[in-house]
Amino acid sequence: MSAVDPLALDPETLSVAIELPQRLWLRTGDAMLRLTVHDQLDERFVLQVEGLDGVAKTAPRRHVLAAGIAGKDRDRFMRTQAAARAARARPGTGNGSMTVAITGACRTQDLGGGPVQATIYLRTSSRHFRLAQIDLGAAIGGDNLRRVPPCGSTVPLPRARNF
Repeated sequence: MSAVDPLALDPETLSVAIELPQRLWLRTGDAMLRLTVHDQLDERFVLQVEGLDGVAKTAPRRHVLAAGIAGKDRDRFMRTQAAARAARARPGTGNGSMTVAITGACRTQDLGGGPVQATIYLRTSSRHFRLAQIDLGAAIGGDNLRRVPPCGSTVPLPRARNF
């Protein structure tokens, strides 16, 4: 990941893949991409869930959801990249970061006991990188994990997208 410059990524081709248990789903807005530069910029962008990833292989009872920067946020992402490049050119600005956060979810059945692992990948035009693997129960607390609402009719259509 250190070879990737977030300020040079094309928001049209940038893709995030999130591997989850099959009983846990993300909807558009349930994941965010955050771009920061020192104390000068801190922007969050909605990730639009586009469906099941059509290429990734997963363990049994898991799936991979593909997401990209939502269309309404792409222009703002490019403006933020330009502002970040300008800020980075000034002496003493410091470094920045790009992170992906899961901010919501829904479930199709009880999540049960034990860890609920999520693995987040970033794909640029030619490569993909594992950004993080987290136990959601440990990250947000077991009580909060039990409060994840049922999906109802909001489960994304399981169309495949090549990640």
